[in-house]
Amino acid sequence: MRMLPALLLLAGLSACAISREAALPDPLLGNWELIEMEADRGLTALPAGYPVRLTLSQGPAGNIRGEAFVNSYWGTLQVKSGGAVTEAPSIGATRTAGPAPVIELEAEYFDRWEEAARVVVERGQLRVYDAQGKLVLRFERPV
Repeated sequence: MRMLPALLLLAGLSACAISREAALPDPLLGNWELIEMEADRGLTALPAGYPVRLTLSQGPAGNIRGEAFVNSYWGTLQVKSGGAVTEAPSIGATRTAGPAPVIELEAEYFDRWEEAARVVVERGQLRVYDAQGKLVLRFERPV
């Protein structure tokens, strides 16, 4: 019987975590396509035939979803009104196989999100900067 209060407490904490709003400033919301990425070996050209799409939305917990080169991904991003990322995004992804160089780029794409310190819309583009102020991801609205 001692476990019942502990289980109720855990259930309550889980409910709080699920209902947490992951808010984003309005200019960030909507659909985006990756046009440039800073990879470990420097600025990289994106391979043809492997689009990277991102949708940012308001909602409880998860507000990132998209397709990254080969796999689908989802997660949570919290950004203050000035663009500062409040904590490293939590991202999950499917595990579909693909050509090694493309899968390596995909891993770097997810790494850039983990390094995100500021996310803003500048000149009509969604730009992601790391803690050193370096532009690491650049998106445009799809046409």
